This record gives sequence, C-alpha cells and structure tokens, in this order.
Amino acid sequence: MAFRTTLEHPSEAFPISYTDSILSMGSCFAVHMAERLAQRKFNIQNNPFGILYNPISIAQNLELLASERTFSEVDLFEYQSLWHSFAHHGAFSAPSPTDSLDLINTALQQARAKLQQTNTLILTLGTAFVWKEKETQNVVANCHKLPANNFTRTCCTVDEIVAALSKVVEAYQEINPSLRCLISVSPVRHLRDGMVNNQLSKASLILAAHTLTKKLANVFYFPAYEMMMDDLRDYRFYNSDMLHPSALAVDYIWSFFQQHFFQENTLEQIHAIERILKAVQHRPLYPDSLAQQQFKAKTLQQITLLEQKYPDLSFLEEKEKLK
Repeated sequence: MAFRTTLEHPSEAFPISYTDSILSMGSCFAVHMAERLAQRKFNIQNNPFGILYNPISIAQNLELLASERTFSEVDLFEYQSLWHSFAHHGAFSAPSPTDSLDLINTALQQARAKLQQTNTLILTLGTAFVWKEKETQNVVANCHKLPANNFTRTCCTVDEIVAALSKVVEAYQEINPSLRCLISVSPVRHLRDGMVNNQLSKASLILAAHTLTKKLANVFYFPAYEMMMDDLRDYRFYNSDMLHPSALAVDYIWSFFQQHFFQENTLEQIHAIERILKAVQHRPLYPDSLAQQQFKAKTLQQITLLEQKYPDLSFLEEKEKLK
C-alpha cells in the first residue's frame, strides 16, 4: 500500500563537484540550499544582493554583477533612520550611507572577482509578482516597508520572465561557455497574495522555468516546489507559519538534491566533512575532561588528514572552535 507519491529523479542530471564554482541567487529557500553547500565546503557565492524573490530583480542584479558598475549614495534612500537600496535586501541597510555602501560594494566586488570562474548558476524563483516604484517605474527587489502607495504591483507574464532570464543567462554563458544553470521554484507559499494568486504566481514561474530549459542549452529544472506540494503533502512539514518548509522538509529536499547532482566520490567527500562538522558541534558535559581532550585531539588529527587529502578545503573555523 502506497500512502504518498514520490518524485522520480530527472534524467538530465549533471554532476556538481568540489571543483565547481557556484553562484546562487534567489529566495529564502535558495539560502537554505546554499548554506548546506557552503557548510560542506563547496565553492559557492550566496546571494551577493541578499534574498531576492522575483525573477526580474534576479535578472537585473545578475546584469549588474556582470557589469563594472559600483553603487554610490545616489543609489540609496533614507527611510526610518536607515539607508536602503532598492536593488538589495534589508540585510544591506545601515544607519549611514557609508556603512550601507561598504556592505553593498564589498559583497559586489567579492562576487565579481569570482564571476569568470563561475560554471554553475543556481536560480530559485519565489514569486512572479513585482513591485514598481511609481516615480521611476523601476522594478524593486525590496520595498523596505515603504508605504504601498509608493508602488504599483503586477504579476509578470511567462514571456516577461523568460525574456528577462534568457537574456542574462545567455550573457553569462558568453562569459563562460561551460556554464550550467539550475532553476527551481521556491516551495515557500506567498499567502499574502491569497491562495489563488499564489498558485497563479507559482504556475507562471514553473512555465517560465520549463520554457527556459527548452530554449537554452545547459539549463535544467530542479523540482523543489513539486517536492513540497506532491511529495511532502502534510502540514507537519511546514514551520508554525504554515508557509515555510520546516527544517525536516529542507533536509529531505537537500537529500534529493544530493542524490541527483553528486557523484559517489563527491558524496564520500561530503560525508567525511559532515563527520568533522558533527564532531565540532558536539557539546560535552565535561569540556575539561581527559576524554574530551582526547576527542578534540582525534578530531584535529582527522581534519589534518582531510586537509592533506583535499588541499583546497579550509577548516580554519572548525580548528578555532576546537581550540
């Protein structure tokens, strides 16, 4: 007896390994997946503009990243004692324009320095709805809690999404012809739009994503949204807000991602790193005991062996915690 439906692994999988340079852009679900890759020592840049929800802002910011432009005070505005950028998440807002620009341009330069080597682009689309500033008619990545009457709100068509993303993906593939792009739709529900509008939005994103996989070479779809809707069909897999996937659900989707994109040698390396991470996170009852000191020494020895086997990996943070 089957009590649930499960997804088959797509046949068009491509391997992701520790030799790849990854750029991840998109919604808060993109952060969950990118954090898991970063924790396991993959070479990944995660959201250099902060969390982005709509595909137009993702496309615009990818274009900015590939340009030589930097941000200045004219790109910022002040609201409620903080300086903000319409191109960035609130994580880049600060009490002074200097502090905000330092955060913005530092993240921009760090991401830009690795752009030539980026061969894997992960895009996670959250909503097809966009907010346009009335004064400029520009799509904003974040409204920063400004009054709603400062903006107009529309739902992007499939054609608009495809046009925006195909242009920038093609530009990135010109920079690096071997670039692969993985697109997913965030399983986080946007119920402020209402249930019907949320489904309309997600349907537009899914249609656009699949159109891109047919239109462009080396563009693939990862079914994160479908895993929540058609596999984990139960509120026990949501947080208390009933909108965001729980940690258990994200772990399940991460496990599917691993099986789909990691080959055996990469999985072996991941498991070795995970054993170190688990040991470092261990909180002993008696930290000064002989047994704990021996445990630390053994873990440091295991780190040394891993560093010798994989010289590109860095365990500085873990060694500092052990010390």
